[in-house]
Order: sequence, then C-alpha cells, then structure tokens
Amino acid sequence: MTCLRPLLRAFLLWLGLATAAMAGPYEDALPKFAADTYSDTEAAIAAVAGSGNPLSLALVEALRDGRLLVGAGNVFIREPSGDLISAATGQAFGSAPGDLKPVRVNNRVRRAIESALGNLTLLSPNAGTRLDAARAVFRTRDAAALPAIDGAIAQEKDAGVKGVLASARAAILLSKSDAPLAERLAAVDTLKARGDQDALALLSTLPAAAQPELAEAAGKAAESIRARLAFWSEVQNVWYGVSLGSVLLLAAIGLAITFGTMGVINMAHGEMVMLGAYT
Repeated sequence: MTCLRPLLRAFLLWLGLATAAMAGPYEDALPKFAADTYSDTEAAIAAVAGSGNPLSLALVEALRDGRLLVGAGNVFIREPSGDLISAATGQAFGSAPGDLKPVRVNNRVRRAIESALGNLTLLSPNAGTRLDAARAVFRTRDAAALPAIDGAIAQEKDAGVKGVLASARAAILLSKSDAPLAERLAAVDTLKARGDQDALALLSTLPAAAQPELAEAAGKAAESIRARLAFWSEVQNVWYGVSLGSVLLLAAIGLAITFGTMGVINMAHGEMVMLGAYT
C-alpha cells in the first residue's frame, strides 16, 4: 500500500497538469464572473463569446436573463425549467450547492451581452435567430464583431438576412475611424439604400473629424433619406385620412338609414349604425 502512494500522487499531479493544459479562454473567464464586478464581467463576456465553447451561448443568455448564479467561486446556469448546471462542465445539479446569487449587470454589461449574443448567433441554423443577431450587431456596432459578420455574409443564403448583415457591417465600418475611406463610402451607400430612421441617425451623427469626402457623402445620403421618409409620411397621412373617412362615412350612412326608418337617431347601439350602413 505504501508503494502505491507515490504512484497515486504522481497520477493526481498529472491529472491536475492535464486539466490545466486543457483549460482555455472559456474556463479562464469563469472566475471573473465569480468575482462579480462589472469590469470583470464585461471582460469575461468577451472571452466567453470568442472561446468557441458549446456552453458559451447558454451562459450569455443566462446572464442576460438573470439566471447566471455564482457562489463559493463557482458559476452555475439555472435552466428555464429550474434545474442547475455547472457553467464549467455542463454537469446537472439537483439542488443549489450552497448560497448562490445572480451576477450583477449594468448598462455597459448589457451592451456587452447584446454584442456577444449577436456574435454567437450569427451562424445559427435558424434564419430568425440570425436575423435577430444581425439586428443586435447593427445596434451595438461592435467592431469586434466585424470578422464574424464577414463570415456570416459569405455563408448567408437568405436575402433578407443578408441585407441586414450588410447593414450591420456598414454601421460598424462607418463608426470605425481607422477603416479605409473606400469601405466607409461604400457603407454610406449601403445605409442610404436601407433608408430608415436608424440609417438616418447613423449618417447624421458622423463625427466632425471625419474626412471631407465621407462627410459630404453622408450628408447627401441623409438628405436623400429625409426626402424619402417625408414622401412616405405624406402617403401614410393620405391613407390614414381615407381609412378614417371611410369609417365616418359608414357611420353617417348608418345613422341616416336608421333615422329615415325609425324617425329617431339611435346612437345607443353601434351595431345598429353598422347594420344600417351595411344595408
């Protein structure tokens, strides 16, 4: 038995060294969640999102929903069903191992969560998930997501999702001061083609220190979007006016018919008005 102890110690030492060697960015990031400070949590989110670990998406979603729990230096994910799993190994726990508390988040951490979710779900097999991810990247304009966006565009076959991915890429490039001028000008054209209020906001908030060519192109694109939005606003007003006028016309016809038949304006029952209009 005595001679087996050195062998056992050597085996345990080898096992510890092997475990440490297998640890990657994901495993290294988990203690930062347990530290429960905003800066550590933000750094941990970035590390987890870029780790490629299969538990990354579940962990970030749990953090977003307030289901990422820490206690005694350990990190656990509470499933929507209420079950607990280890964030490190994915092992299930029947009950909470000690006192656990959710990881705290603030607005900066929420932005990091949204950006990480966008990066993690850009290549999802579900088109709706990819679309939501592209929209999230468009909102955050996280430059770190640019390689993931480029890869997603190269693989995307859905035209609608590809258009939103292109808009997200354009939003990042326009906000990236060190991007080549040609790419930023192409981004202006992409946002001009998008033509909505979000694109207008991006083009209108270009920094004053931007290159003159870029500022001029962004200004022209913003004016074009404003003119287009004003036109469709007028069309919308006309449509709303016709819609409301048709309802009032039906009510007037109904009142006229019921008054002509009964000799009394019956406004107590709306169905009588509409029945009269239908008749």
